[in-house]
Amino acid sequence: MKTLTTSDQSCGMTLLARQLTAMPMASVCSKLAVTSLILASIGGAGWKLMQYSEIDKSLLSMGFLSATALAVLYRMMNPLGWVAVLRGFGHRVHAGTAVRIWLMAESRRWLPGGIWGYTSRAVRAKEMGVPAATASASMLVELLVTLLAAVLVSVVGLVLHYDLVGAIVAGFARDYCNWQVLVLVAGASLVMLDVCYLLRAKLFAKLQSLNAKWSLLDPSKLEVKQLAVAIGYFVAMACLNGAVNLLILKTCSNAHVPVTAMIAATAAAWIVGYLAFFSPGGLFVREGALAVLLMPWVPYQVAFTLAILSRVAQLLAEVICMAWPMLAKRPAS
Repeated sequence: MKTLTTSDQSCGMTLLARQLTAMPMASVCSKLAVTSLILASIGGAGWKLMQYSEIDKSLLSMGFLSATALAVLYRMMNPLGWVAVLRGFGHRVHAGTAVRIWLMAESRRWLPGGIWGYTSRAVRAKEMGVPAATASASMLVELLVTLLAAVLVSVVGLVLHYDLVGAIVAGFARDYCNWQVLVLVAGASLVMLDVCYLLRAKLFAKLQSLNAKWSLLDPSKLEVKQLAVAIGYFVAMACLNGAVNLLILKTCSNAHVPVTAMIAATAAAWIVGYLAFFSPGGLFVREGALAVLLMPWVPYQVAFTLAILSRVAQLLAEVICMAWPMLAKRPAS
């Protein structure tokens, strides 16, 4: 197996430097200001809700610890979906090495620049004999397959519980629709339009990046059977992620949420959080979406508490999983 050269390892730093130097300071400051304002507003609302909950007690419960352990398992198993995608490209890679590379790359997605996770995985994939171009294309396919799996799970949940969709809308309208909320929604819509305008270059760059990755694909060389396996695997991962939230629910409420509803709501909230490009990791956006989707079964405050605890469990799992790739030795080349 190949080892990384100094030039390979400096590739990510070079790309980041180019990206930062190409951005005007005024544009950077305006984007940071708007993003900070949005996160502060959402975070303030979340803080008010958390004042009425008992999150501190829930964090020390056995249920939350069990949920965190399950989140660690989910985190460790999720990279195997990328392994299935790479096999769809004809690369039979070592699963342990792929998991280590995936976890290390994902731990860097919080760094400024937005390219660290992508660059790290593309460069380090050479350790497994996967060219950087193929690794880049595989990440696009992995994203599309993950989104498709989440959509499938959400649609199944919608079909099984379609009668409650109206209850969600009616309950939200009854409890939260007043002139203050309408003003807030109108203000948020204006801010979102402003965000889209300020981040138009970033959105265009993302579309160009996706198009570049897509151009690297050769559909005739993809193994459909392996891609079907990848879709099925990510569906299973979505179910496991929903199971994490089911465990957390028991720590903050005695309410009963059907298993299929929790799994579907978790998948749908993940999609909403992913599409919230202005919020790092979909922070607070995913939580708010999950709380709204669970309103037919639990009060919004309880559902939001569940969502916050879920985020904490996932972050703890991410921190725990960072240790393994840092401590694990690379297989001998």
